[in-house]
Amino acid sequence: MPPVYDAERAAGYDAHVRRISPGYEVLHSLVVDTLRNALGASAHLLIVGAGTGAEVERLGRAMPRWRFTAVDPSGDMLAVCRARADAAGLGDRVAYVEGTTDAAPAGPYDAATSICVAHFVLELEARKSYFRAVADRLRPGGLLVPADLFRPTTDDEALASLMAVWRRTVLDAGMSEEDTDAFFGRVERMVRLADEETLAGEFTTAGFGPRTRFYQSLLWGAWTATRQP
Repeated sequence: MPPVYDAERAAGYDAHVRRISPGYEVLHSLVVDTLRNALGASAHLLIVGAGTGAEVERLGRAMPRWRFTAVDPSGDMLAVCRARADAAGLGDRVAYVEGTTDAAPAGPYDAATSICVAHFVLELEARKSYFRAVADRLRPGGLLVPADLFRPTTDDEALASLMAVWRRTVLDAGMSEEDTDAFFGRVERMVRLADEETLAGEFTTAGFGPRTRFYQSLLWGAWTATRQP
């Protein structure tokens, strides 16, 4: 399951994620544009794994009539998210839920985001349950925007090359050799790199239509999928 961050890790998360995720700012900009293109001026969004509030802040600033339910298992992360939303003047438009998706109100929501969450769910049935819990809270035709690490190629040699480039970008971003080794060790132990075919099957089982990939940076990808009636 996704890691639960304590106060120290929550405070350092924003700097950390920018070191390990090349293109992080581009990803979030595209998430905003994708959702603005799909939704009306008024909408209620479920933010799964809200973390420190990156999506809430960006989406809230872009669309002044959107409302959000921010869900995260870490109270410390939600505290950072709340402070960030309040500083951006979004406090009265955000509800907070400490827990997993199952703890979120039933909705229905117009859209949901799931950024850097599902790749931590290692077991296939647990992943299907996770996406089903999100689908159950979306209205028919509601949009899910997931972003996760994945396996973009079935060629082992090509995958190894992408991993080597990714390691270089992390080192170039200022992470030490020791910390880089530790990070990629955690990736190996804690992250499930599913290929596109497997991902498509998981989404179909959960009640979503075909996925459309709109972003990729090395092993990081983002998609859209629509909840079926």
